[in-house]
Amino acid sequence: MRTANHRILPLNFDSLRPLHAVRAIASVLALVLLGNSVAFAALKAGDPVKLQQKLTTLGIGNKVRATEVDGSSVTGKLAAVRDDGFDLTVKKGQPPLTLAYSQVARVDHQLATGASIGVVVACVVGVVAVIAVVVGIQMRKNL
Repeated sequence: MRTANHRILPLNFDSLRPLHAVRAIASVLALVLLGNSVAFAALKAGDPVKLQQKLTTLGIGNKVRATEVDGSSVTGKLAAVRDDGFDLTVKKGQPPLTLAYSQVARVDHQLATGASIGVVVACVVGVVAVIAVVVGIQMRKNL
């Protein structure tokens, strides 16, 4: 039988050891990865009306990622929205790529480059803060 010292997610931060921190982080990552149903689900074509409404709401010029029924994805700027499909500009200077609603499973809004960098910086700051707290607890305990 396991005692309170062998919990996977320790709640008592006074007895937090580096191994416990690693176990806690590994547990959270495992839950996140197993909860990602997109990786395991079979893709089917999305509802054309809902796709068109979502694209219209996003607006022309926004960066979107279209996941096709075969699992491949295309990222580009929304160039046009029509009744039968939409156009994505993948690279500047090239003609837009036309996608029919029947071949698209889902459409997601992509963050701009600056926003993506901001998210990464925030995550790094969060990880550094957690490490600083763990090290501070260990140093306080050793005094």
